[in-house]
Amino acid sequence: IIAATRDVDQPLPTYHEPLVKALADVRAPRVEALLYEDDHPFSAHRIALARKVTQWLNAALPPQ
Repeated sequence: IIAATRDVDQPLPTYHEPLVKALADVRAPRVEALLYEDDHPFSAHRIALARKVTQWLNAALPPQ
């Protein structure tokens, strides 16, 4: 679950934090929470974001 600290469209306390807590409470597998010091469209972290999502997918999905 990836969020941006300066996201005014989806504030952390309203969206990110409750979801992370709920998933932790049920011990959901394969959950990672990551915060970027950025805005809603991840303007300064798009490449890092793409890499992180790709890494997570490669680890989560079985090889074909």
